Amino acid sequence: MALYGSKEKFGVVFNPSMQNVIAKNIERAFIGKAPTLAVVKEAFGIDPAEGWIMAQLEDLNEFAGVAVKMSPEQLEETARLILQEYPYFKVTEFMLFMHRFKCGNYGTLYGVVDPLVVMQALFLFASERRAELALYESRERERKLQEEREKWQSSTTRMSYSEWMNSKTKENI
Repeated sequence: MALYGSKEKFGVVFNPSMQNVIAKNIERAFIGKAPTLAVVKEAFGIDPAEGWIMAQLEDLNEFAGVAVKMSPEQLEETARLILQEYPYFKVTEFMLFMHRFKCGNYGTLYGVVDPLVVMQALFLFASERRAELALYESRERERKLQEEREKWQSSTTRMSYSEWMNSKTKENI
């Protein structure tokens, strides 16, 4: 609540039209400061958290060129399942998922926006998420190691191996 104030302001910042913007900076979607679904639920309550997910799903409903859309009951149940199964997703990660889903990364909808297809796609995204987070963590570890190397190399008190050996020899005399 400190970052976004009210649930209304949160809804404006993370509305479905922002999916494309979020997809332009994938790294930020994964490692940025956006809240998780669990934090949204804790800050605003379960109904607003589910409502936010339902708004994202309704955007998919409207986007999909299919004859049968998800019913309000299906939207609500799917939102409930997502909040229960993936509370650790950042809202930006979920929006990235929705963007990728709409781009066809997880198959095709055949005549109906099927909640099971959405949940299966979300399961696949969770696997992609783990791999991408591991990549970003690896890059960050390497960056920190490089900083340490540079710090050591630029140190005025450093000692070469031969200098160290000489100092050891002098200590033993």
